[in-house]
Amino acid sequence: MNNATDWELYCSFAEAAFLKNNLQVAEVLIRHALDCAYSFPPDDPRLISTVEHWGDILFAQGRLDEAINEFKCAYSLSNGDNENPSLDSVTLGQKLASCHFQKGELAEAKAILSACLATCSEFLGKRHDFTIAIAQKIKDLEEKQGSIASPVRLFNFEQGTKISMLPSSAGNSSNIKATGGDNKGTKN
Repeated sequence: MNNATDWELYCSFAEAAFLKNNLQVAEVLIRHALDCAYSFPPDDPRLISTVEHWGDILFAQGRLDEAINEFKCAYSLSNGDNENPSLDSVTLGQKLASCHFQKGELAEAKAILSACLATCSEFLGKRHDFTIAIAQKIKDLEEKQGSIASPVRLFNFEQGTKISMLPSSAGNSSNIKATGGDNKGTKN
């Protein structure tokens, strides 16, 4: 057998294991596929897709930092030395943004999705379904950022108590202040 044939077999078996959620087997097989793919030229789609699939497996395993590295590598390989991303790199950008989102790095996820949106708008137009879907992801992300950044205010209608869950002066939320209708009482 040769590298191209071996690569194809390892990839297809890795995909089958991944789809069955057998991530340990998928990892072993994709590593073998990577060994074969590294003999291909850097801009070869087989190498790029194998690195991307390795990132998919790492993401599914919850190994987000490693997945980010692999998605960044695949992104770099797919764009080469070109500073302007290609439409092919948008999917990689979305996967990279998903990793950052899972890590709670919402600003980073938004920046990546914004770049994906710009690329889609340029290549497909603003009214294309794919462009609209990415714009919606950004909107959802902004709403999530807003809900995290703003304090939570609750009102207890039974007792007439307002509760503000603002961080205390000590920098933590252990001191939750509750005030009655006269705004005098404080409870811990």
